[in-house]
Amino acid sequence: MNIYPAIDILGGKAVRLRQGDYESKQIYDTDPLRLASQFEQEGAPMIHVVDLDGAKDESLANDALIRKLANRLNVPIQVGGGIRSIERAQTLLNNNVSRIIVGSMPFKDPEAFRDLLKHYGPKVALAIDAHHGMVKTGGWLETTEVDAYTFARQMVQKGVSTIIYTDIAKDGMLSGIDSAMYEKLLRLDVQVVASGGVKDLDDIKRLGQLPLEGVIVGKAIYEKKFTVREAITCLQNASSPV
Repeated sequence: MNIYPAIDILGGKAVRLRQGDYESKQIYDTDPLRLASQFEQEGAPMIHVVDLDGAKDESLANDALIRKLANRLNVPIQVGGGIRSIERAQTLLNNNVSRIIVGSMPFKDPEAFRDLLKHYGPKVALAIDAHHGMVKTGGWLETTEVDAYTFARQMVQKGVSTIIYTDIAKDGMLSGIDSAMYEKLLRLDVQVVASGGVKDLDDIKRLGQLPLEGVIVGKAIYEKKFTVREAITCLQNASSPV
């Protein structure tokens, strides 16, 4: 399992939200590149970047910063937030972004999403962001009546190879992980990345017992519950023979 430190960008700054609430933002660093470089030095295999401005209103205000992250770091980045067209996806992929994350496109333009999977399948991750088991889209501002697991199964049948699942109620709350849902998703023929709620190294150990592709960690790192290096070491020690 990989540790993916998260950098959520709002107005060019690294912030964290509570349960996706834009009014609850807390600024942690005014220089996301400096922060990403620190994560890289600690051994992160990939940086998880979310463009919160793009997620909210498809703003391109953070484009230059995202390109800088993709081109100056020595580790890959995956980017989500406001990617709702093939053109937007192509622009990011053509600027050294290794994996793009989409959430709203299957709802707003299913034909474009199908074409995106056809042309860039392995480089596309589907974000399933759920609140009380139901999918939310549009930067978590729009609620659907779609069951998250049912949606995941349908999308895997359409060719999705990686799912990033976030329990919105836990995101940014340091409230613990939802192992049951990850175990359920792992029954599908898909790579699963866990996101939301990680509070300590015990959560990392628990997730490490599952065949997950990775776990995204944000608030716990920013609040100094542990470092990226400590999380990686924790996984290595847990997998080492006694």
